[in-house]
Amino acid sequence: LSDVVTEFGLQYGIAYDTAVKGLYQYASAGVEAAEANEMLAHTLKLSMAVQGDHEALAKLTTQTIMGFSMEFSDAAEITNSLCRSLFRQGKV
Repeated sequence: LSDVVTEFGLQYGIAYDTAVKGLYQYASAGVEAAEANEMLAHTLKLSMAVQGDHEALAKLTTQTIMGFSMEFSDAAEITNSLCRSLFRQGKV
């Protein structure tokens, strides 16, 4: 996970503390490292795209996956849907 955060930070200039707050949300929900790794790049990209709080978006993605008994590999689909929804609502 630290490699993903470091690479993403270097590539896109996102603040590391922002990414780490999202990791805290994963850990608080009991998400395993491998599962968190499946979601991390997607939630970071969503945070960048909508200029949103990564911590809140990571929490929302985790809650969606767990609440609807989805797979962590569905993170890309979920974050894409969230992004489209936020744009349609004019919140971005």
